[in-house]
Amino acid sequence: MTTFDPGLHLPRATGSAWWRPLLDLHGRSLDQLRNNRIDIRHAEFHPAGEQRISESQLLAWRESLNDWASDRSFPTAMNLEKSSAWDVKLGLRLLEDMGHLPEVLHPDVWCWLATNLLPHFVAYRWGWPKPKEGEIPSGGDAWARFGPGPRNGLRLAVQRILTYGPDIASRASEQEFQSLQNRPAYGLDKRVARLVLQTLVDAFENPASNYGKNGGTRALDANDVCIELRLINSLQPLCFAVEDNIVGTVDEIIERLPYIRKPLAPTGLASSDNR
Repeated sequence: MTTFDPGLHLPRATGSAWWRPLLDLHGRSLDQLRNNRIDIRHAEFHPAGEQRISESQLLAWRESLNDWASDRSFPTAMNLEKSSAWDVKLGLRLLEDMGHLPEVLHPDVWCWLATNLLPHFVAYRWGWPKPKEGEIPSGGDAWARFGPGPRNGLRLAVQRILTYGPDIASRASEQEFQSLQNRPAYGLDKRVARLVLQTLVDAFENPASNYGKNGGTRALDANDVCIELRLINSLQPLCFAVEDNIVGTVDEIIERLPYIRKPLAPTGLASSDNR
């Protein structure tokens, strides 16, 4: 664990061209990226931040994170389950190091870290944007896993811990995270999202529950439950419901899952659903 002074300020990415340095990094190996050169002489900082982190502090922190990651099998390839577990471990470690800093939630800070200091962690988890017609893609949307938005790979790992807590986050599957994240109408409400996810993981661990069992899969059932919640939320916003009612609503949907589930397509995949 790295200890930073609580008043320390971090560099920020600025402007709409923050993604351009990544074009030169695209396709490099993770071993090459883990020691990527940085230059903070022209980096943007909080205008009122008197205490700024130094380049040597950033490099020492990265070295500590690299050692931590190597102890957790980085850069061995991961399946979906291990990828989700990596997010939880990374989120915990980043919060241990940065949770007390004033800019821990600033999107431009996470953009700078993902683009300059820790691109290997993002590429390891999410891969590189795929070339289009032989050309490396350009524009912020193609590089969203490194950008200032909520899909930033580092920021996402931290937000999962802050939203759900380490216990629930470590028990949940990637599909459950995604199902909630893709329903911002209620998934962005921290209280509601945590209650929904806790009810889902409790149900999966309950042998008597329909969820993820009795003809269903955890991934598809999570999607079906969250679709139903979106419909309910449009009529009775969950943000106004008390906790017992939210849990009861999710439990009631789980009981109805055998009637909600769509038949599996011949390939073994569910038919498409754009609801």
